[in-house]
Amino acid sequence: MFLEHVEKRKTNRKSNLYIHGYIQLFETTCSMPDCSLKKYKTLKENGDDSTITLYQHAQFLYQNGISKFPKCACLRIYYSIFLLKKMKNKSHASLEFVQTEKNTLPSFDEQFVLFRYKKIIDDQMLDTNLSGEDEASLDVVVNIAYKNHFNQCIFF
Repeated sequence: MFLEHVEKRKTNRKSNLYIHGYIQLFETTCSMPDCSLKKYKTLKENGDDSTITLYQHAQFLYQNGISKFPKCACLRIYYSIFLLKKMKNKSHASLEFVQTEKNTLPSFDEQFVLFRYKKIIDDQMLDTNLSGEDEASLDVVVNIAYKNHFNQCIFF
């Protein structure tokens, strides 16, 4: 649900309000000094793209859930798909798929999802190796950070 609101926040006013309300509530209860959502307001004020911060927070939520429910195959699969689709981190997603197979008892349909996504990752990695692209160039966090820094340099 959080990721749906993150995706719709620029076009849907209600989603934007949900995100801002969630951030304000989380900031008051969060005790971590290096919390990613505490950086959100400063990024918004500077005009930077805050999508990175929200994705990093979603990753934190997934990791926190996995630490509480390490045997939940469904949660691990969703986290792996998040890593693959949103964060564009194929190697970490592939590692999570392998960990899911080893550490949980996935049902038949979950086994099929694991097999299918591992096959997709292997095919994509083979294609990128053949075309000479580097996986780091595909990482969404690095790309958005690069664009933000590049835009700041243009104004100077």
